Amino acid sequence: MSFKNKTAVIFGAASGIGQALAKKAAQCQMNVAIADYNWESLQQTHEMLKQIYPKIISQHVDVCELNQIKSFHQLIKEKFGEVHYLFNNAGISGPVGPIWQIDPKKWQETLNVNLQGIIHCLSLFVPSMQNQADPSHIINTCAISGFVSYRHFSAYQITKHALIALSEGLLHDLNDLGANIKVSVLCPGWVKTHILNAAIKANLTEEQVFSTNEIQSIRKIAKNIKNGDCPYQIADFTFSALKEGKFYLFPQPQFKQAIAERFNAILAEKMPIEFEL
Repeated sequence: MSFKNKTAVIFGAASGIGQALAKKAAQCQMNVAIADYNWESLQQTHEMLKQIYPKIISQHVDVCELNQIKSFHQLIKEKFGEVHYLFNNAGISGPVGPIWQIDPKKWQETLNVNLQGIIHCLSLFVPSMQNQADPSHIINTCAISGFVSYRHFSAYQITKHALIALSEGLLHDLNDLGANIKVSVLCPGWVKTHILNAAIKANLTEEQVFSTNEIQSIRKIAKNIKNGDCPYQIADFTFSALKEGKFYLFPQPQFKQAIAERFNAILAEKMPIEFEL
């Protein structure tokens, strides 16, 4: 299976896993279309990718805005034609704190970016993928957080649990139609990214004053992220796994034990197990 000359579309490509996926795609000599909310960082990524392979296009896109995705989709069709790989990777960590204390605006922002944004992308790309001659593949970036639960980051976890259900439902719907479209859900654990920056910034600017326990949770997660895998390791794993056509992609299999413990507790009708940070 060759990725060469295929087209990869990557949302959330300015940094982290998205940037690593884009670099891997360029190294495979693919046509690469990248989008992100952070235009400055996206431009830097664009220039980096051009040094690897010239067939790169980029556009500022807020996945919460359907019209911006439409514009990007049209650009891709004009420049590259058919889309073979759609990476829905845009996401934020969301607010920190007890569920009942979270600002409704922060709730909505997290739901919009992490869930509605992907729904927007699917609503535009799936119909054209269905009508094209070549087969295609949709990869939704989720997280181990889509299978476990822990305190203080419920907004993020809720969107990731929903994304697992969305991805499974998408697969069933496409199979029902006999569509030549595969679906995978990428579920990394700790990865060296900047996803916690917004939460840390909120604390430093006193936009939100965290409790001692919340600060401890943030510190634990920040430490785990710092010691996590490099995004390029995740990208290498992902491209290898795509050749196998798997649905669930676990680049760090050590987290499977936590998933098994949670589902065993559910089947035994025990109290929920909290994932240890």
